[in-house]
Amino acid sequence: RTVLDQSVSGIIVYEAVRRMNGTIDTFRVVLANQRAEQLLGLSQADMLGQLVTDLFPASLSSNLWRDAARVLDTGEPIQQEQFYALS
Repeated sequence: RTVLDQSVSGIIVYEAVRRMNGTIDTFRVVLANQRAEQLLGLSQADMLGQLVTDLFPASLSSNLWRDAARVLDTGEPIQQEQFYALS
């Protein structure tokens, strides 16, 4: 965490939440650095364990999480840019 907290970028680490059949349903926050806390106005304690569907509801209208699930399932990288307004 100390190394991550030195970054000028907000960094949030997620884990996949899978359904009984193994498909990825959503993602859960497992770590956030200090810059992410500042950008979001939330403490890491407030973010830990939160589902992206609850923490970033507006992001559900994009393909961000579907694409993340595809990368995890296939191992094939994706390069793209996305804009997400925090408010």
